[in-house]
Amino acid sequence: MNDGAVARASESVSARGGSFARLAAIVSPFVPLVCVAFNAVLSPQARSREAKIIVGSIGILIIVAGFILAFLGLRGARRYGAKGVRGFAIAGLVINGIFILVSIVGVIVLVPALRRVAAVQNAGYTRAEMEAMPEAIPGSHKIIDETIGFRLEIPGDFVANPAPRAADTMYSFIRIDAEGRNFAVNVNRLGGRIRGAMTAKDISDMQAALPAGSELQRGVMPWKTHTLESFAMRFPVNDLMVCTHLTQVPLSREAIQITVGAPMPLASECRDLLALLLTSLQGLTPEDAVERIRRQ
Repeated sequence: MNDGAVARASESVSARGGSFARLAAIVSPFVPLVCVAFNAVLSPQARSREAKIIVGSIGILIIVAGFILAFLGLRGARRYGAKGVRGFAIAGLVINGIFILVSIVGVIVLVPALRRVAAVQNAGYTRAEMEAMPEAIPGSHKIIDETIGFRLEIPGDFVANPAPRAADTMYSFIRIDAEGRNFAVNVNRLGGRIRGAMTAKDISDMQAALPAGSELQRGVMPWKTHTLESFAMRFPVNDLMVCTHLTQVPLSREAIQITVGAPMPLASECRDLLALLLTSLQGLTPEDAVERIRRQ
């Protein structure tokens, strides 16, 4: 190969190297924007802790890739003389470096905090603990739920409801009195934590969802050392007026809702039964879980 061919080949390699260096340097400062957009789109979709970890890890890898591109761009600019890209490369190194530093600090600070949050969310009574608890309602049916970690007693004159139930209804019981009137108790899982006391809009939305002629009253129910929000509803079902009393319990793993329903003449008995059920309910709220973990 003659000297001219060698020179042309060398120039071609230099041109390709310079082009890559220029592209890497120009792209590198904008990589964090890709990372932010990636997290903005996928983070809300990541429900489980494992999914959140995967999304976060990919985001960190994107930033590391941006830092590497900036480094290659700066190195290429020095080697191949790519002009006008040194500033982009330096900006990419600084911006991606800051993101990497923030991520490292975030991991150091957040990991222990996330572990504490996970410990609270996973806290709950064990089966052995719940089985050893004293009976609150004599002759009752004992519900011991290991998934959410609570124990609830249903009076012994109730039987399991054989009717089909909604997907979120965990337990359902009925009792028919001598006059043929139907008492119902349902326990539903709420799929997460309770945000706090319902707002006026929440109450308005609940009222709007009820049939015409319905009434909704807000109140409170005591449970252990807590005060729970409760609701009494009166609404027509076919030709019968029905009442329900319900409350939502903020357990550490997942909130549950306990509902008692009966024909309208039994409204006061509905509330009394709900109060009785709460005397038997054993479970840990997030605050209880924090105190339990602190004592361990």
